[in-house]
Amino acid sequence: MILMYHHLSPESEIPPDPSRRRAEGWDFHCTPETLERHIIFLRKRGFTYVAFSEYVEGIRKSGMAPRGAVAVSFDDGWKDNPKH
Repeated sequence: MILMYHHLSPESEIPPDPSRRRAEGWDFHCTPETLERHIIFLRKRGFTYVAFSEYVEGIRKSGMAPRGAVAVSFDDGWKDNPKH
């Protein structure tokens, strides 16, 4: 499984106007708290988080991702993703 996120930001930074959110690409944001809930949810169900490179290497070697592996990707991540 690969979890793909687009933008990570606190709720306080998200514009309240829906049309502005859509126009500026905020429809695909995720708060740090939501990301944490996703991580905890999957860990409790036995999934293991691995580096994307490890995930890809598993597919190259065996044609399958490592069993129970989860990789996280930030699609074309915004400049501020690392700070959150």
